[in-house]
Amino acid sequence: MVHSLTAEEETLVPITDIVEELAADAIACDEANQLTAKSVALLKSTGVTRMMQPRDRGGLETHPSDYCAALIEIASHAPSAGWVAGVVGVHPWQFAWLSPRLQEEVWGEDPNTWIASPYAPTGTARRVDGGYIFNGRWQFSSGADNCQWDVLAGIEVDDEGKPIPGAVRHFVLPRADYTIVPDSWDVAGLRGTGSKDVIVKDAFVPDYRSASAEEVFGGGLSRINRPGNPLYALPFNVMFPAAVSSATIGIAKGLVDRYREYTASRVDILGVKAVEHPFRMAALGAATADIEASVLQVTEDLRRLYQHAADGGVITPEMHYAARRNQVRSVRRAYEAALMVFRHAGGTANRLDNPIQRFHRDLAIAMGHAANQDDLVYQAEAMYSLGAPIPPGTYI
Repeated sequence: MVHSLTAEEETLVPITDIVEELAADAIACDEANQLTAKSVALLKSTGVTRMMQPRDRGGLETHPSDYCAALIEIASHAPSAGWVAGVVGVHPWQFAWLSPRLQEEVWGEDPNTWIASPYAPTGTARRVDGGYIFNGRWQFSSGADNCQWDVLAGIEVDDEGKPIPGAVRHFVLPRADYTIVPDSWDVAGLRGTGSKDVIVKDAFVPDYRSASAEEVFGGGLSRINRPGNPLYALPFNVMFPAAVSSATIGIAKGLVDRYREYTASRVDILGVKAVEHPFRMAALGAATADIEASVLQVTEDLRRLYQHAADGGVITPEMHYAARRNQVRSVRRAYEAALMVFRHAGGTANRLDNPIQRFHRDLAIAMGHAANQDDLVYQAEAMYSLGAPIPPGTYI
């Protein structure tokens, strides 16, 4: 059950009130190669990164569809801010069912504490008394400079350093236990996310700051630590990709919105007003419909899953696979809608003072995220529906 907001929480700044400020700060974030202090403060003022956080830990514990709608709105004005709000903001959802002791360490003094993550298991962990000795280097730690904790994945190894088959774990480390590589996020788009590399060298991670990938992806911990709560009953591989999908759709929406603003007064080299050009207007109409369809599909799927869990139902594999199929299809639809209008934007849209080109670059980078790789998900869902074995390495 979702509780009503407290009087203090009702004073949060509405997202619609700060998106223009975030948009104005977007170039500064790109130049800084991370979100600026101003953008971080603006995001925190809305509570968006606490929307998935449990109430007993200072969060808002809101509906996941509302969270995704908020991400879409932010990303449609400030792509990097929307991306970080998604990736950083979904971590409190996972942490809600990790160790209560860990939750107290992370949020006990400041409920606005942020957590980063690269989940690729590129680290190694050796078992010792009371925990693990952890080492590795990870790419794509979005928002790392703005976070105080990082959750990293690694493979457990034996005393000889040989990997133990299937022993993948998540490890949670405080800022003092890892190093951010300053110049490791040199990319064409989403520069403001600061998705830099992090390095861990011989860090001791106690047992309560670790969980097996099987516990995380299988939902066992949520049933133990948050029983009966429909928000935390949703599968990890639906909720985490939902944050990525929403931010990506938001960026696509932003490109279409900027095209609409740009074409309102545009006159081409032949003296034809864009608003009188049939193909430019047709592209805008079709793209707008596709964006709205993508938003609706992602948010409504989450609404159905949440209601199913709230009614006491179990999220079945069929529901899980269908939700992922719909997520990636919604992202692909939004991406192609954005490209459709970009084709009609003309050469001037590529000038660095035109926001259309920045949204185009940011969208290209967002599409590279593992959660947006649609062909693999389509294949897996179709094979599952026919009773065929799912190929290894499929992110579903």
